[in-house]
Amino acid sequence: MKPVPRMLLPSLACIVLLFGWLSADTKASSVSVTTLTVDGETATIFRDEFGVPHIFAETNQALFEAYGFTVAEDRLWQLELNRRAARGRLAEILGPSFVDADRVARVTGYTDAELDAQFARLTAEEREIFTAYRAGINRYLADVVARDPLTKLPFEFHALVISPEPWSVQDSVAFGAFMARQFGEVGGRELKNQTLLRSLIDKYGADQGYAIFNDVRWVNDPDAPVTVPLVGATGRRQKARPRIDANSAQVHRLSSRWSSDLAAEARARWESIGVPTKLGSYAWVVSAAKSVEGFALLYGGPQMGFSVPEVLHEVQLNGGNGFNVAGMAFAGIPAVLIGHNEHVAWTSTTATGDNLDHYLEPLCDAGGGRDTGHVFNGTCRPFDTRVETINVRGAAPVSVTAGRLRSASPCCGASTVPWWARMAGLPSARSERTGSAKSRPPRRSSALTGPAISTRSRRPSSAS
Repeated sequence: MKPVPRMLLPSLACIVLLFGWLSADTKASSVSVTTLTVDGETATIFRDEFGVPHIFAETNQALFEAYGFTVAEDRLWQLELNRRAARGRLAEILGPSFVDADRVARVTGYTDAELDAQFARLTAEEREIFTAYRAGINRYLADVVARDPLTKLPFEFHALVISPEPWSVQDSVAFGAFMARQFGEVGGRELKNQTLLRSLIDKYGADQGYAIFNDVRWVNDPDAPVTVPLVGATGRRQKARPRIDANSAQVHRLSSRWSSDLAAEARARWESIGVPTKLGSYAWVVSAAKSVEGFALLYGGPQMGFSVPEVLHEVQLNGGNGFNVAGMAFAGIPAVLIGHNEHVAWTSTTATGDNLDHYLEPLCDAGGGRDTGHVFNGTCRPFDTRVETINVRGAAPVSVTAGRLRSASPCCGASTVPWWARMAGLPSARSERTGSAKSRPPRRSSALTGPAISTRSRRPSSAS
């Protein structure tokens, strides 16, 4: 592939985005019927006057292969963006301005082996659905795009002089995890809180600094319209002064280099190219007793912004192992996110809460020198590290060191499952890591050399 001059990349990105708006077909499509043969079974794809696919097949394999085929037909460029955002490969085609977004995705995401392990925990039927969906996307690439790439490839591929790679199950699992993080993780303000507390103490002293902090950072605001038990309610934060203060220099250094700014920059980059990120949502239900026609009503209002094409892809799936569902889904994941069947309707909404925490972790010498390990149960353990290479269009590759550590999860006890990524303190990438401020008395060890920062999501022990 012939490289594009670096100075032209911003203009090229604008052209790609602009064409995405101009090339979108806003007119009603003509009704059409397509049939696919899958392992001797016939899948029928009926498109209504709005172009929405209604898919009918006798087996799961045929039903979801046809589903993947239609998603590729409708959203091939969106599939490419979703995959690259989740796998940290946007800079490879869009240039240096997307390196930070890729860095966040690489550090907080999962390795191929971890993605495979998550896929293996699905049921046999679920694995069949994922593999059939993958086969459908790749079938469209092989049977349609490969035969006529000039007219069947979306313009963006031609503008960037790239071709879509075959879709993999790992791509679907990675994008599913990426979406779960974007819309499901809430909280993680400990670093900002610690920065605020530190500045108040520096200006007003410890006693008054803590008093002011407890005034402006409440655990419970009695005036907020939420449900809080009358017995045992915490009221204001009532944060006690710790006997051992957090390492303020470490917190300050990390807050200025990672904090939420890098994550915010990554979200801004993803949003600029139409990759879905959290905006807000709401939902309400009306009981059958209050409905004019005597049926319960569910309203779901996920706020994902406006884009062309839209974030969600509409579909009906009928057949297979008892499927009869209509609704909307993300391109790249074979599950209807918002929809209904003959019995129930469901929607998605992001609730306000706090399920993401940052912790100050003590570092130690695990045999490879200063800060090459962390303390767990009084023992110095080495980090499980890997080096990720981000290829950058028009620039040199960027190396990022990411890792995991073993620690006691607040919800689930000791675990090495990568529910959270350690993103601070690695010697080769210290300036690129995140920070924390949910301080706790450090565990003592003769090898202790300093604190690191870890980020973890609180999840139930049965989570897969």
